[in-house]
Amino acid sequence: MHVVVLGAGGLGCVIGGRLAEVGADVTLIARPAHVEAIERDGLQIGGIRGDTVVRDGVRARTDARDVDEPVDYLILLTKTRDTATALASADGLRDRVATALSLQNSVTKDDLLVDWIGDRAIGATTTEAGTIVGPGVVRHNATGLPPGTRILLPRATFSIARPGILVSEPLFLVRNLKFSSNKHSE
Repeated sequence: MHVVVLGAGGLGCVIGGRLAEVGADVTLIARPAHVEAIERDGLQIGGIRGDTVVRDGVRARTDARDVDEPVDYLILLTKTRDTATALASADGLRDRVATALSLQNSVTKDDLLVDWIGDRAIGATTTEAGTIVGPGVVRHNATGLPPGTRILLPRATFSIARPGILVSEPLFLVRNLKFSSNKHSE
């Protein structure tokens, strides 16, 4: 399974790194300093699930146009204000993406993704939090799921990697769940 994380900052690298650990082929699209460090030293993940360096199954690129392979899942994780620019930069991938999902924190994210890729977009949300500590180094700060929680996912690899990701259709169910969860945590 090939996963492209478009906007691989803190959270994108945590999720991408965990997927690579369980056998997914992951391409992280990130800023140049982050990419250089990951390619040279591996992806360093610290935090609530322990410390690790991921080298196998993960590669980093600065431009989505450098991805030549078919993409099973494209995960959009840019800042919401950068969505249009990020999706435009990935236009060359669009015909090779089987499924796209956004883990951004926005109520309009799914509409933008549907506009870009049509019915190959699926609704998704996450309860995870990650930050960039430095180039090639991220911290997994939080999870909203207690240990052992089982969640509905489209593929076993996501479940095995244990990021708190919920994927569902129709899209509005996931969006409403995230909105409700955020409202209750205020």
